[in-house]
Order: sequence, then structure tokens, then C-alpha cells
Amino acid sequence: KYEKDTFIDFKVILQKQKELEELFNNDKSNYENNQNLLLVSIYSLIPPNRNEISKLKFTDNLNNLYHDIDYIYIKDDEVKFILNIEKKKHGDITIDINENSPHLASIIKESFILFPRDYIITPFNNKNMSIGYGSIYNRFRDIFNYTDKKISINSFRSSYLTNINNNKNFFENDN
Repeated sequence: KYEKDTFIDFKVILQKQKELEELFNNDKSNYENNQNLLLVSIYSLIPPNRNEISKLKFTDNLNNLYHDIDYIYIKDDEVKFILNIEKKKHGDITIDINENSPHLASIIKESFILFPRDYIITPFNNKNMSIGYGSIYNRFRDIFNYTDKKISINSFRSSYLTNINNNKNFFENDN
């Protein structure tokens, strides 16, 4: 029952990502639309991670990073996630977004240029702080309210993996 209530087809997620992108492209001054686009894109255009992505702090300097903060590094044409906080018994992880999804990299860069701030995902009404995990769940619920599903980060992860397992050529054929 839980899986049925939370599972969403990955094609539905990608369709919503495209809709959010069109919505934002029609009004590039709308911060709320940009944040929704970023949130769904981060969890759909690359293999979805856990909660740490929502707490990424922007930096343009790779020196002297704190090991209790996860970062998003943006400098020139580079966009990288630097996951420093130890989770699941692994050390630091760097994800090159340009390599994994140039499209996501351009969405992130544009967002940071249009809306300079400290964190990638913020409350709509306070660009100076990171968003809480409960707020992410609520935002996913609002974005996908038409599905009657209880969407969470784990829903994205399950959907992504199910899609990969069921359709090995999905991304190759969709581009």
C-alpha cells in the first residue's frame, strides 16, 4: 500500500520538469517557479541523491571547505556538487553536473545568476536560509498534487531506478 501511494512513473516526473521549465521561461523573474524547477530538475535530470542536495551551499572556491557542509561549486563553466558530510560510511563525493547533465548545469547557473543566494533551495520568502526537509516534502506534495500521490525524495529515487531497470535505453531514446 505504501509503495502504491508514493510511486510515480518517471515519465510523469520528467513531464512535470518540462512544464516547470516552460513556466519559468515565460516569467524569469518568478523566484517560486525557479525554485520548483530547480527542485524537480535536481532530483530528475541526474540520478537522484538523498536529502543532502537540498542543503547545498553555493561556493566559487574549493579551498578551505568545511566538512560539515555540502556545497555546490559554480565557477566559470563548472558546476559540481561537493558532498562533504559523511553519510552511509563514505567520504567526500564530487558530482560533475556539467558531465552528468549539461541541461541541469545550465538551469543551476541561470538560477544563481538571476537570484544570487547562499543555498540552492530556499524557502520562497527567505533566500538567506536553506529549506527544511519537511518543507521539501510539502513542496513536492504541492508540485505533484494532481497525482494524488505522497511524493518524496524516495519516490524520485524509486521511480528513477524502476525506470532504469524497466527501460535500459530510456535516456538514450529520449534525447
